[in-house]
Amino acid sequence: MALFWDSLVFDGIDEVEVKAFAAGFGTVEVVAKGRAAGAACPDCGRLSDRVHGRCQRRLKDLPLLSRAL
Repeated sequence: MALFWDSLVFDGIDEVEVKAFAAGFGTVEVVAKGRAAGAACPDCGRLSDRVHGRCQRRLKDLPLLSRAL
């Protein structure tokens, strides 16, 4: 089922994997993770493969399947 959300929410973005989702009253919650093994620092450009932090974001955009995001 997560494959459905991968293609629906992140169509054309291969770098994102949907780990979990939940549909509630008028909302859809998607937990996603980047697939890349590492990334470059935006300040110095040095490559790193460590997780430096995590964050939770609340998207407010157009509805998805008649539900708010």
